[in-house]
Amino acid sequence: MAAPMMVTRRASRRWLEEQFNGAAERARRTGRPALVSVSEAAEPFDPVVVYESARARGLDAMFWHVPWQDVALVGAGSVWAVTAAGSGRFEQASRAWRALMEHAVHVVAEGVSEQGGPEPGPVLLGGFAFDAGSATGPWEGFGDGRLTLPRVLYGASAGRTWMTVNTLVTAETDPARAAGAALEALEEARAWAEPAVAATAAAAAGAAPAAVVAPAAAGTPACRVAAEDVPPKDEWLAAVREVAAAIRGGALEKAVLARSTRLTAAGGFDIGAALRYLQAHYPECYVFAVGRGHECFIGATPERIVHKRDGVVQVACMAGSIGRGATPGEDERLGRWLLSDPKNMEEHRVVLRSILQALAPVCTDVRAAETGLRKLANVQHLYTPVTARAGRDADVLALVARVHPTPAIGGWPTADALKLIREKENLDRGWYAGPIGWMDGAGDGEFAVGLRSALVQGETALLFAGCGIMGDSDPESEYEESVLKMRPMRAALGAGR
Repeated sequence: MAAPMMVTRRASRRWLEEQFNGAAERARRTGRPALVSVSEAAEPFDPVVVYESARARGLDAMFWHVPWQDVALVGAGSVWAVTAAGSGRFEQASRAWRALMEHAVHVVAEGVSEQGGPEPGPVLLGGFAFDAGSATGPWEGFGDGRLTLPRVLYGASAGRTWMTVNTLVTAETDPARAAGAALEALEEARAWAEPAVAATAAAAAGAAPAAVVAPAAAGTPACRVAAEDVPPKDEWLAAVREVAAAIRGGALEKAVLARSTRLTAAGGFDIGAALRYLQAHYPECYVFAVGRGHECFIGATPERIVHKRDGVVQVACMAGSIGRGATPGEDERLGRWLLSDPKNMEEHRVVLRSILQALAPVCTDVRAAETGLRKLANVQHLYTPVTARAGRDADVLALVARVHPTPAIGGWPTADALKLIREKENLDRGWYAGPIGWMDGAGDGEFAVGLRSALVQGETALLFAGCGIMGDSDPESEYEESVLKMRPMRAALGAGR
């Protein structure tokens, strides 16, 4: 994918008018809108405060924070979006983005450095449903897939912070007015970020926000939280037994069954406090929030689908899990058991094999490291890193299309597992276990699996968790595993453990 043309210079109004005038001419010549992105350096900011500020102004917004990568992206508003549906949704989104990038211009103010991680410039943010057609019921507002180019992007990576303002230029656009509006948007973005900058400065001085100092209080609603299993526990246990029997009968090797718990609180839920809780307690995870209208999909997932930068591809194989021990000795014993347990190791091998097979046609030098453990706050997983070199035409969405869904979240063989899930799960998965992430103008980016997550709609929150079902799976044990996986979001939303 061709990256947008980049111009580095102080973003004066007159000079910006020239860029917008050129974009308008390209729009007239091609009959398609042209994108102009303007980036400038910013002060370090608190991404949660920026996200809350955007939502308080009634804007759709997306929050993406990877503490262990030192990466944060917050998109506010929208100037362009691609809505994709059906089995070809990843290619639809990629094709639309490539077309927009053909005539895009990125104006980079002096002093904005580019080194590692996400770069200043146009970045798409969003995600996709787990399965095409599964965004029904409570998920209707999200659809099969939607990636948004925000009006303003706040970014942080490798010690740098910046803001990017995006403008879509048509043949009718007045260049002078558009340039002025872009400069005004940058000024407004700086004003929005002032509380976030102040919060970061206070934290650096040792006066961290209360939600960070005492995260256990985060998300606590004004009244007691009621919880209800969806589907009811007995129905889900019966479905596990039926799926395990189908696997023993040779219909397939593995299927992942998900379930949800509905939380209800008359006082609603505090998304900002929940994000702070997840940041504080799960720094090894991808913490995300997709705020759309009055709804928010929020979570802290440990599982990467794919990361691509400059041709280097990284995929995480995670399957097989057990809780953490109460003492270091018990924790080590549980980890050793997990590494030697036939059921969990076989489940892991199935996932790893599928990832390697998916990457082989579009990548070279595909390699799997030795299987080890990925230890999170409340659970440890079998983990194998996979690396590869992407083919020339493979952008990050092309790789997502190859890898998703892995057997870790769907099953194996994929088609058989998806068919069984649709028949037995009795649940609207929507974006749960779907790809969530970002893509830049060069086709690089990163997507993670939307696990350990919840869909918050006013006074209701649907928490999701899934379990890998094999032929010898015990339904009660699988249910308890799902309870364990829901603990992060229950605590973040103030519903205890």
